[in-house]
Amino acid sequence: MAGFSITERHYKIIIDQVQKNYPYESGGFIGGKDNVICAIYPVMNQDISNKTDVFAIFPQDIERAHLFFNKHGLEYYGTYHSHPKGEAIPSKQDLSHIQKYLFIISLRDFNNPDFAAYEVTGVQKADRVALRIISDANFSVKDIQGDGSKKTLDGFVIPEGTPDYNDASLLNQQIDNLFNQSSNYEKQKRLLDDDGDFSTLA
Repeated sequence: MAGFSITERHYKIIIDQVQKNYPYESGGFIGGKDNVICAIYPVMNQDISNKTDVFAIFPQDIERAHLFFNKHGLEYYGTYHSHPKGEAIPSKQDLSHIQKYLFIISLRDFNNPDFAAYEVTGVQKADRVALRIISDANFSVKDIQGDGSKKTLDGFVIPEGTPDYNDASLLNQQIDNLFNQSSNYEKQKRLLDDDGDFSTLA
């Protein structure tokens, strides 16, 4: 496989998201066309016990991401998530889910993130492929609201006066605010001794 390209805008949004949520893992879904990443669907980390080492999503998140990309004529490529302390290498848990591609952002060197793309080639096996950043010059931001009403990324109408959560900076701020809230959940011991996980919750 030749690899992927990603627009500057989407690269910056993803890096901003994972850096603002450090030391917690964060992520979402990636889509595009002709191996060009030109759409992202960020989601909250649903793990309730250990957000610094696990990125968990609900199956409904995956379904919504597929619907979102399909609606806009784009291909679903896979998930992206950060490894705040580890390398940009898939863990055993990352590779235990059915994904064609994986995208991992290492923040081990916080100011120089390593954004890696992988093609899953077998059981517990993935090969790193090229990921290059391209100019936004030939791309325009698509109006996902359609009829003029404000909607969420998955199509729900937003009441008048509600902040625009499709705005990347506002979205990142909201995510940041949620992660800064205190939690009463007891931290559980990890089952795997590695640098980061991607998992789904039933």
